[in-house]
Amino acid sequence: LPGGDVQLAANISSQFVSSILISGPYATKPITLHLDTSKEVVSQPYIDMTISMMKGFGIEVEVSEDKHTYKIPTGVYRNPPHYAVECDASSSTYPLAMAAITGGKVTALHVGSNSVQGDAAFCYVLEKMGCKVQQDTQHTTVEGPEGGLLRGVDVDMNHLTDAFMGIAVLAAVAKGTTRITGIANQRVKECNRIAVMVEQLSKLGVVSRELDDGIEVEGSDPSALHGARIECYNDHRIAMSFTVLGCKVPGIIITDKECTQKTYPEFWDDFVSILGGTLKVPDEDTQTSSASSGRKVAGMTPPVSLPADEGTHKKDRHHMLVIIGMRGAGKTTQGRAAAHHLGYDFVDIDEVVESRLGSLLPQPGSGSQGAS
Repeated sequence: LPGGDVQLAANISSQFVSSILISGPYATKPITLHLDTSKEVVSQPYIDMTISMMKGFGIEVEVSEDKHTYKIPTGVYRNPPHYAVECDASSSTYPLAMAAITGGKVTALHVGSNSVQGDAAFCYVLEKMGCKVQQDTQHTTVEGPEGGLLRGVDVDMNHLTDAFMGIAVLAAVAKGTTRITGIANQRVKECNRIAVMVEQLSKLGVVSRELDDGIEVEGSDPSALHGARIECYNDHRIAMSFTVLGCKVPGIIITDKECTQKTYPEFWDDFVSILGGTLKVPDEDTQTSSASSGRKVAGMTPPVSLPADEGTHKKDRHHMLVIIGMRGAGKTTQGRAAAHHLGYDFVDIDEVVESRLGSLLPQPGSGSQGAS
């Protein structure tokens, strides 16, 4: 890298800025990075987080007051004796949104006001929608309004663009119309997320439309909506967002369920085991169509308790299949599918043990559920 002056527009993604910042110290001479002042910088908190991380490893970047000029010295990173990595605030937005839509209560551990991540402020958008919020330096608690009766908002999500889909699905069942702006960069992520949200919400009966830099969603009574097969385009945030809506609208089927492995490998396990959600194996015709496309699917139904008679088709009591695997590997989902196909009873050993000994999972506090 020769170093010197670099001109860059940061209206599409902060990742371009971070890549130059991180690699800059290894240039042959110092770099002065100038961001285009005629275009709005997106996801500024991620740039700030990059600079903070570099400082932790011995490289201090000089930042102008307007945050449009960055002077990067040459140097070599030095490993500190200790370095704390924050929890992923973006992943915590989905359990918090589930609290909002169900009228429940969720505490996200190790995501608080001290976080340098923009998505740690997601809770304050939920507060505008009618939730009760408590946030200290290390924890965030959201309690949804009774019955999950939310209200629409007009919000600029420029500093937390990756979290807009969680608000969009809540808006689908909120009172009034919600406008989300400042998220134009979401058109160039794993998919065109704005277009995909409009497309997939329409399958459920939700009216929404694209804006120049965002999305507008008209709220509906949940009883007026219906389930549908959601195409995720291999985008983890599409899958997790529509799972939130599945807590309120029955019959939602998530395709490409394994795409959540990208940022939240334990998502489905936490959804059932910690958050009390329900996953069901889709009908055989859905299974057949999904198998032909090579995708794995998950179906959700709201209530959050398993039917007592699920898996009671009985054929042969003399045969038994035992599925063993790592936690979150999909044993429950695959086990239910196999039991449904073979006509076997299905027994989840975790449920049996917990029914006799109580929950084996640590709880973050009295009366609240937790997610990290």
